[in-house]
Amino acid sequence: MSNYHIVIPARLNSSRLERKLLIGIDGKALIERTWDNSIKTSAKSVVVVTDSKEIFALISSRGGNAFMSLSEHESGTDRIAEYVQNSTIPQKDIIINVQGDEPMFEPQTIDSFAEHIKVNNHNYGSVCKLPTSNGFLSDRNKVKVALDKHNYAIDFSREEIKGQKNYHHVGVYAYTKSFLEVFTDLKSSPLEVKRKLEQLRAIENGFKINLFEIDNCESFGIDTIEDLEKFKEYLNGK
Repeated sequence: MSNYHIVIPARLNSSRLERKLLIGIDGKALIERTWDNSIKTSAKSVVVVTDSKEIFALISSRGGNAFMSLSEHESGTDRIAEYVQNSTIPQKDIIINVQGDEPMFEPQTIDSFAEHIKVNNHNYGSVCKLPTSNGFLSDRNKVKVALDKHNYAIDFSREEIKGQKNYHHVGVYAYTKSFLEVFTDLKSSPLEVKRKLEQLRAIENGFKINLFEIDNCESFGIDTIEDLEKFKEYLNGK
């Protein structure tokens, strides 16, 4: 399984946890841990796309591939698109967007997700799981997604989606190169701007997002000090 590429958007400035991707945890920066996990997959290539010279230098010093992007982008997907448009990635290959603050995912999960997208000829997909915490519905840091009977997204929200079964959205995306070019030509949509969720741009423009449901996923995005402490506890328990 090597017909896909992992591209990690890594914007340094973060409103909720300052410079979080460079926070050192047991001698390794958060972005390093995400990169380490990514190179354990079967991806054809792994690249960190960043607006930070510090992140660029760090990944390069580890022998990794890094790309300096423009400072301003509407979303991580738009940042990825800048790199893809400057790359030689074939149109038929799949791009997997792994968030820079998601260092805990299982490499096999990413391989399975990419295979699912390829086999089912999806243009755009993401990952979800059943919630595991009692406070999930009230936690605005955890994005919710509701699905139709064919596992296509109906809605994404930081609030509870009323009248629907709420799944926990995991911050991993897949696109074909050709769809990525279409997506980034679209203007930011009203709900995307209001909720700060880039995937709503696709839904509001009539495109479908297929959700790949996974089990027993311990991965979570690190957005707050509480998330950081939870991640440290996870590492200490390994």
